[in-house]
Amino acid sequence: ERALDSFLRALNVPPGDIPEELEQRSSLFRSMVSGKRLMLVIDNVSSSMQVRQLLPAAPQCFAMITSRSSLQGLVAREGAVRVRLDVLSPQDAIHLLSELIGSTRVTAEPAEAQRLVELCGRLPLALRVVAERVASRPLLSLAELVAELIGEQNRLDAMASAEDELSDTRVVFSWSYGALTPDLKKAFRLLGLHAGTEIGVGAAAALIAEGFGTNLRYSGAGLGYQLASVIAGGPAPLIATKILQETGS
Repeated sequence: ERALDSFLRALNVPPGDIPEELEQRSSLFRSMVSGKRLMLVIDNVSSSMQVRQLLPAAPQCFAMITSRSSLQGLVAREGAVRVRLDVLSPQDAIHLLSELIGSTRVTAEPAEAQRLVELCGRLPLALRVVAERVASRPLLSLAELVAELIGEQNRLDAMASAEDELSDTRVVFSWSYGALTPDLKKAFRLLGLHAGTEIGVGAAAALIAEGFGTNLRYSGAGLGYQLASVIAGGPAPLIATKILQETGS
């Protein structure tokens, strides 16, 4: 309701003319944008139901929705096209780091730069927070920063901005964790017991099955593959970086 209220106000609808009922607001919004070329960006959607009333019906309008869920209902009913985003490739991660701290520092310590992006899990937000740490300490070498990150007991704390909660990787991960079902939450925590930096889907399924036992409506193996779909986007090798391991433990 608040989102539709904001949309209608942006379309110059007087506050007194905005209906109280959600469906009436949605109907008014759709009539207001009919015939207009409009692009909506709706971020961090938790469910299809949450966003459905915000979608314009006009064919000239385009809605881009970001979510930590697959939003299967939108794909099935509204014909949404799902685009899965993975972590950055090693090359793209290095390119982003070069843009943030300068290519001179990256080319001066190429091995350390590569190690740094891997310690960040090749996650854009983590890389940006760490890059700001580098930029604010011009005398700090990448090797010294890598040593700091390796030595950090709680590495996620090192990838947090003290003055901005939205730039805290722990907070961002907590949103994804909060969207999981209780069984998947437990399965995710169990992955934190794995000592390595990578784990295959089969090993993850075995670990989860051991943690759940047999008294569960899902098998441990099934949860392993379901969690792989949530994290990796399908039944492919599940990469559990040390960052995610620390979140789950």
